Amino acid sequence: MMAVAVLAQDNMQTLFSPGKSQLTGAYGVARINFSEMHGQPATLLGGYGGAVFNKQWMFGAGAYTLLNGMKINIDDNPNTYQQLTYIGLVGEYSHQPNKAFHFTGHLLLGGASIGKQISTDGQGGYSHTTGGALAVEPGAGMELNITQWFRTSAGATYRWIINQPDISAASFYVSLKFGKF
Repeated sequence: MMAVAVLAQDNMQTLFSPGKSQLTGAYGVARINFSEMHGQPATLLGGYGGAVFNKQWMFGAGAYTLLNGMKINIDDNPNTYQQLTYIGLVGEYSHQPNKAFHFTGHLLLGGASIGKQISTDGQGGYSHTTGGALAVEPGAGMELNITQWFRTSAGATYRWIINQPDISAASFYVSLKFGKF
């Protein structure tokens, strides 16, 4: 009777049980985000990639940067440029990924480098300050399978840079995804 109880315990279910979670591919994504900072339009370029498990879950890393320094007026100095780069770990879920058109949800959690470059003399001289902050970017989109190795998607995210309300904002994106899905 005791042997039966011990054998029953061997069948414990866990999140990463053998046979439950399978590596089924990997992909990389190039993405452009259309957003705003300081009430002005902003364009960010970046991407992410990682390993795909069970054809639905991707875990990896990503990075985004402001395409060019954004001219802003800080402390009454109109010659100030905002800079932003953020990187982090990314998780993505694809609902029914074998359907031609399907839903995706994703989350980036990482850190941001926030810079301000101020022209000091109008002749190329400048001062530069940088700081860091936690970056969180959840998002959702619709994805279209073009071929077995290429997908495209569009959707929305919210870029939350902790304690930085002037650069935290909603984004709309378009992306190209290449890999083994």
